[in-house]
Amino acid sequence: MALGTSEDAAKKRVTRAVEKLRRLFLKRGITLSTAAIAGAVSANSVQAAPLGLAASVTAAAVHGTAVTASTFALTKTTLTLMAWTKLKTTVVVGTIAFLGLGSAFVTLHHRDLFPPSPKLAFVGYATPEATVQSMVWAASTGDMEQFLASFTPQERARFTSTVLAGKSDAEIRRRAVALGKAMSDFSITRKEVISADEIHVKISAPPSPNGLRSGRSTLILERTAGEWKRAGDLD
Repeated sequence: MALGTSEDAAKKRVTRAVEKLRRLFLKRGITLSTAAIAGAVSANSVQAAPLGLAASVTAAAVHGTAVTASTFALTKTTLTLMAWTKLKTTVVVGTIAFLGLGSAFVTLHHRDLFPPSPKLAFVGYATPEATVQSMVWAASTGDMEQFLASFTPQERARFTSTVLAGKSDAEIRRRAVALGKAMSDFSITRKEVISADEIHVKISAPPSPNGLRSGRSTLILERTAGEWKRAGDLD
């Protein structure tokens, strides 16, 4: 082949490239199969030959034995450049096709995304405010392990055995992301200090069936090993 590799090796490279694209889209909340990505890339991978190639090949055919080493080298180099250009064009066009709003798949998934909020970031558990923010951020990313990390061990066990019981991983993640979206503009309206290691935090957010149905809730936060963790709800 013009790329200096076998057909099987080329197929493996393409497979790895498509898988990287799939993971890239997944990080941005776009779920697509490798087959769908490969199909779109293939549909947009046609590359026209350079204008000078036809003339070079024609001249070589007419002169027969007069073909020089320089002409042969030029043709080989041109073919190699065509192959690499086509490969790069395929990746770029495929990426644009899937990231563009004109793609039905991308449009569908973007409807489920939420506008960015400065509160959607992991900031640790050093303060009650930081714990609430980290919890909402974890929900917005669908990372249930990180979400449950903001709970005390007892509350984590209770939440897992009740709220999450009987639900598939896909359903749990979908609900978590919906919760993060609904809570993205939350605010802490009140803190009540119960003791040095327990604080009740009242939060509010736009009422939503996916978030706070009443628009407000009071969380019980306890300090464990120097970190504030969610220990339950009052309402």
